[in-house]
Amino acid sequence: MKKIGYIAIGLVIGMALTVVTPVLADTAKSISAKINNTVKVAIDGKNAKLNTQPITYNNTNYLPVGEIGRALGLDVSYDKKSDTIKIDGNSIETKPNPPVVKESTVTKPPVESGKEVQKVKIGESITNKGITVSIDKIEYVTKEEIDGIFLDKGFKVYTTVTNNSDVGISLGRMYNFGTGNLITDKQLNYLGNTIFLKVNGKLDMGELLTKGETATGFIFYSFSTDVNIKEISYLPNIEFTQSQVPMGTWTIE
Repeated sequence: MKKIGYIAIGLVIGMALTVVTPVLADTAKSISAKINNTVKVAIDGKNAKLNTQPITYNNTNYLPVGEIGRALGLDVSYDKKSDTIKIDGNSIETKPNPPVVKESTVTKPPVESGKEVQKVKIGESITNKGITVSIDKIEYVTKEEIDGIFLDKGFKVYTTVTNNSDVGISLGRMYNFGTGNLITDKQLNYLGNTIFLKVNGKLDMGELLTKGETATGFIFYSFSTDVNIKEISYLPNIEFTQSQVPMGTWTIE
C-alpha cells in the first residue's frame, strides 16, 4: 500500500518523529521528519485554514494534496480502485506522491489609489481618456473554420474599440478573465490569442489603432477545458505598453 505524503496520528505538534519503513525482510530505512506548526499557507494573500500541519523533511515542507485542493475550493476524493487522487474543478488527476508546497499567487491587475474599476454588464460600453470600449458578447466554440483558419475548442470575445485619443492603441492582448476559480483564472490569463478584428472595415494587420479609428470583431482564445467566464477586464495596450490598471470590467450573467 502506498503512503500519502504526511504523518499526523499520535504526534505532538513541533516534536521530531522517526518513521521506519520496511525495505527487505531483515533491513529497515529510517526517515526523520518533524511537524512544523510555524509554516503558514497563504492563498491569494489570505491565510488558509488547514486541518493538517506541514511536515519538514530535508529542509522541504510537505502538505497533503487534499489540504491544498480544498484550500483552493476544489473537491478532492480518492479512488481506491484506480489508486488515484481526483481533484474536481480543473479536470486534474494525479498519482499520490508527497506534494512539495510551493507558494503560488495569481496576479490581479492593481487599482490606482483612490479609484475603483468601473463595472458594467456585457454589451455596454465604457469611455475613458478618449477611448471607448464595449464587450458585446462571449461565444464558446468547439471547432470552427473561418476563411481557411481552423479554430480549436475555446471561446471568442466580441468587442468594439474606438480611439478618439491622441495615442495609438495596440490590439494585442487586452483582457483578463475571471471565473471564480484561481487555477483556471491563471491559465486563462496566460493564453495567447488570434485576432479577427477589422479597423474601419479592413482586417487588422497588427498596426496601432489611431485617432478616429474603430476596431470591431472578435478575439479567439484556444482552451481545451469547459469554462464559465463570469467577468472580463479590459487593460488598454497603449502604443505596445500593456496597462496594469483595468479601464473597466464587464460582468456576464
